[in-house]
Amino acid sequence: RLRARKKVVPVEPVNNNANSILPLWGAFARWVSRVDGREVPFHFDRESLERVCDELAGPQRRELVCGDRDMRVVLAAGDYSPHATM
Repeated sequence: RLRARKKVVPVEPVNNNANSILPLWGAFARWVSRVDGREVPFHFDRESLERVCDELAGPQRRELVCGDRDMRVVLAAGDYSPHATM
């Protein structure tokens, strides 16, 4: 079990250019989002981040910010445990 002392506020891009249907733009976005020279194999979209949040117990608030590019999730203090194991 994990326990937050006050609250946890992750902000994750969900309108990610790396997921673009435009081949050149998507390739460029994946190239600039590399970490230590390696391509990141997964980028959240809104639906995949919503599914992760649905697995968390406890009060939370979700909202799109930065022109709907990012999703901010505010998790209140308390115990959080996944409903299902991954």
